Amino acid sequence: MIQSVREQTYSNWELCIANANPANREVAEILRIAAKNARIRIAEVPENEGIAQNTNRALQIATGEFIALLDHDDLLAPNALYEIVKAVNESKGAEVIYTDEDKITMDGEEYFFP
Repeated sequence: MIQSVREQTYSNWELCIANANPANREVAEILRIAAKNARIRIAEVPENEGIAQNTNRALQIATGEFIALLDHDDLLAPNALYEIVKAVNESKGAEVIYTDEDKITMDGEEYFFP
Protein backbone atom coordinates (compact mmCIF):
# COMPACT_ATOMS: atom_id res chain seq x y z
CA MET A 1 0.00 0.00 0.00
CA ILE A 2 2.72 2.48 1.00
CA GLN A 3 4.68 1.86 -2.19
CA SER A 4 1.58 2.26 -4.37
CA VAL A 5 0.94 5.68 -2.80
CA ARG A 6 4.58 6.69 -3.29
CA GLU A 7 4.29 5.77 -6.98
CA GLN A 8 1.35 8.09 -7.70
CA THR A 9 1.70 10.35 -10.73
CA TYR A 10 -0.06 13.06 -8.71
CA SER A 11 2.41 14.20 -6.07
CA ASN A 12 0.42 16.47 -3.73
CA TRP A 13 -0.62 13.80 -1.23
CA GLU A 14 -0.14 13.02 2.45
CA LEU A 15 -0.29 9.49 3.82
CA CYS A 16 -1.40 9.23 7.46
CA ILE A 17 -1.01 5.82 9.04
CA ALA A 18 -2.36 4.71 12.40
CA ASN A 19 -0.07 1.97 13.64
CA ALA A 20 -2.23 -0.04 16.02
CA ASN A 21 0.49 -2.63 16.61
CA PRO A 22 3.61 -0.67 17.59
CA ALA A 23 5.14 -3.74 19.27
CA ASN A 24 5.46 -5.48 15.89
CA ARG A 25 9.11 -4.82 15.06
CA GLU A 26 8.76 -5.64 11.36
CA VAL A 27 5.91 -3.16 10.90
CA ALA A 28 7.72 -0.58 13.05
CA GLU A 29 10.80 -0.81 10.80
CA ILE A 30 8.74 -0.49 7.62
CA LEU A 31 7.01 2.59 9.04
CA ARG A 32 10.30 4.09 10.30
CA ILE A 33 11.72 3.87 6.77
CA ALA A 34 8.47 5.11 5.19
CA ALA A 35 8.35 8.13 7.53
CA LYS A 36 11.62 9.41 6.04
CA ASN A 37 9.32 10.74 3.32
CA ALA A 38 7.93 14.01 4.72
CA ARG A 39 4.52 13.26 3.15
CA ILE A 40 4.11 10.13 5.31
CA ARG A 41 2.95 10.66 8.88
CA ILE A 42 2.61 7.95 11.50
CA ALA A 43 0.34 7.97 14.56
CA GLU A 44 1.24 5.31 17.11
CA VAL A 45 -1.88 3.80 18.67
CA PRO A 46 -0.81 2.01 21.87
CA GLU A 47 -3.74 -0.40 21.72
CA ASN A 48 -5.73 -1.60 18.73
CA GLU A 49 -9.09 0.12 19.23
CA GLY A 50 -10.78 -1.22 16.12
CA ILE A 51 -11.05 0.18 12.62
CA ALA A 52 -13.21 3.20 13.49
CA GLN A 53 -11.00 4.46 16.31
CA ASN A 54 -7.78 3.69 14.44
CA THR A 55 -9.12 5.59 11.42
CA ASN A 56 -10.06 8.51 13.66
CA ARG A 57 -6.50 8.58 15.00
CA ALA A 58 -5.09 8.82 11.47
CA LEU A 59 -7.61 11.56 10.64
CA GLN A 60 -6.37 13.58 13.63
CA ILE A 61 -2.94 14.00 12.01
CA ALA A 62 -4.25 14.66 8.48
CA THR A 63 -3.88 18.17 7.12
CA GLY A 64 -5.47 17.81 3.68
CA GLU A 65 -8.80 19.01 2.44
CA PHE A 66 -9.86 15.59 1.13
CA ILE A 67 -9.48 12.15 2.69
CA ALA A 68 -9.17 8.73 1.05
CA LEU A 69 -9.28 5.59 3.14
CA LEU A 70 -6.95 2.66 2.49
CA ASP A 71 -6.28 -0.64 4.21
CA HIS A 72 -2.80 -2.06 4.67
CA ASP A 73 -3.33 -4.52 1.81
CA ASP A 74 -4.77 -2.03 -0.71
CA LEU A 75 -2.96 -0.98 -3.87
CA LEU A 76 -3.61 2.17 -5.88
CA ALA A 77 -3.12 2.31 -9.62
CA PRO A 78 -0.34 4.83 -10.36
CA ASN A 79 -2.82 7.38 -11.74
CA ALA A 80 -5.55 6.88 -9.10
CA LEU A 81 -5.01 10.13 -7.20
CA TYR A 82 -4.57 12.08 -10.44
CA GLU A 83 -7.96 10.83 -11.66
CA ILE A 84 -9.63 11.70 -8.34
CA VAL A 85 -8.17 15.21 -8.35
CA LYS A 86 -9.25 15.60 -11.96
CA ALA A 87 -12.81 14.61 -10.96
CA VAL A 88 -12.74 17.08 -8.05
CA ASN A 89 -11.58 19.88 -10.34
CA GLU A 90 -14.20 19.08 -12.98
CA SER A 91 -17.01 18.78 -10.42
CA LYS A 92 -16.81 22.11 -8.64
CA GLY A 93 -18.25 21.87 -5.17
CA ALA A 94 -18.12 18.07 -4.97
CA GLU A 95 -17.96 16.88 -1.39
CA VAL A 96 -17.66 13.16 -2.12
CA ILE A 97 -15.93 11.32 -4.95
CA TYR A 98 -16.65 7.60 -4.91
CA THR A 99 -14.25 5.05 -6.34
CA ASP A 100 -14.67 1.31 -6.38
CA GLU A 101 -12.32 -1.60 -6.20
CA ASP A 102 -11.09 -4.55 -8.18
CA LYS A 103 -9.53 -7.64 -6.67
CA ILE A 104 -6.11 -8.90 -7.71
CA THR A 105 -4.24 -12.09 -7.05
CA MET A 106 -1.45 -12.03 -4.46
CA ASP A 107 1.18 -11.98 -7.23
CA GLY A 108 -0.51 -8.92 -8.76
CA GLU A 109 -0.88 -10.62 -12.13
CA GLU A 110 -4.63 -11.22 -12.42
CA TYR A 111 -7.50 -8.83 -11.82
CA PHE A 112 -10.91 -10.24 -10.96
CA PHE A 113 -14.23 -9.23 -9.34
CA PRO A 114 -14.41 -5.56 -10.38
